[in-house]
Amino acid sequence: EKWLRELTDDVVSKFDGAWSSSEEYREKRADMYRVWAGDLPPKEFPFEGAANAHVPILLEGVSRLSSRLVEELIPDRGHIFGVQPVGPDDQDIAEVLTIHGNWQILNELTDFIRQIHRASIEFFMPGDVSAHSYYDTLAKRNRHEVLTCDEFVIPYVWTTVQPDYSDVPFKIKILQKYKHELEEMRAEWEDVDTVLDREAPSYDDEPEAKLRMAVAEAQGILPPDEDKDAPYKLYHFEGFKALPGNDRQRPVTVVMDPRTRTVLDLKLRETIDWRDRVRFERQRQELQGFRQATMEFEGK
Repeated sequence: EKWLRELTDDVVSKFDGAWSSSEEYREKRADMYRVWAGDLPPKEFPFEGAANAHVPILLEGVSRLSSRLVEELIPDRGHIFGVQPVGPDDQDIAEVLTIHGNWQILNELTDFIRQIHRASIEFFMPGDVSAHSYYDTLAKRNRHEVLTCDEFVIPYVWTTVQPDYSDVPFKIKILQKYKHELEEMRAEWEDVDTVLDREAPSYDDEPEAKLRMAVAEAQGILPPDEDKDAPYKLYHFEGFKALPGNDRQRPVTVVMDPRTRTVLDLKLRETIDWRDRVRFERQRQELQGFRQATMEFEGK
C-alpha cells in the first residue's frame, strides 16, 4: 500500500510538471485553431473598433492539403491496402489477407478513415501528430486514436526520434471514461467502485482542455456548468518504476484516478524480443531434427 501511494504521487507529480511546462504550447495551438475556425481576436489600438475582415487562407489551405493527402493515402475506400506475394506459392494467401484486412478496416475499425483525416489536419496545423494504438477490451477491437495536446503529454526532452516515444522517460495519456464505461471495466480493472463513489466529474475538472475549449467557443457549443454525464479524467502512464524489492527501473503501465489516487490497472511491459524467439524456434527445430536423425542412424 505504501508503494502504491508513492507510485500515484510520482505519476501525478510527473504529469503536473510536464503539463505546466507545456502550458504556453497548448495556448499557442488553441490560438492557431481559433484563427483556423475564423474566430479572430478584436482589433486593438490604434485600430480599435475597425472592421475585422477574415480571409480564410489557413482554413482553405489546410483543408485542401488535408483532403489531398487523405486521397493520396486512400484513393479507393474499398481497397485501402494490399498484400503482395513474396513467392510463387503465396498468391492465394496474399489475396486472402488483402480481402480480410480491408474488411477489418472497413467493418471493424469504423473510425479508421476519420482518424486519418484528423491526423492529416494535426500534421498540417501544428506539425505534431501522436496516436495511440491499442486493443479496446470493451469494443473488442483494435483502436488507433489520434491525440491532441489536450489528451497527451511527455516531459521536456533534448530530442525524440523514436516513433513509439521509447526514447522519453515517460508518457501520459488522459483517458476520458464515462460512468457506464467505468462500470464495464470492473472485470478488467481494480477498485473501480472507489472512483465511482467519489464526487461526480465535471467538464471544468483539471487538467483544462485549452484546445477543446477554444474550438467549442468558436463553434458556439459550450459545455454545461453542471452535467451528470461528464467523463472521468484518468491518467494512463507509461514509464519506468522500481517494483517493491527491486532496485532496477522496469517498464510499467499504470491507469489511475488523480482525484482519489486509486490505481485501477498496473502492468509490467516487459516482452520477449521477437528476434530471440525466432532464433530459439529455429534452433529447437534443428535440435529435434538432429535427434531424429541420430535415432534413425542408431536404429540402423
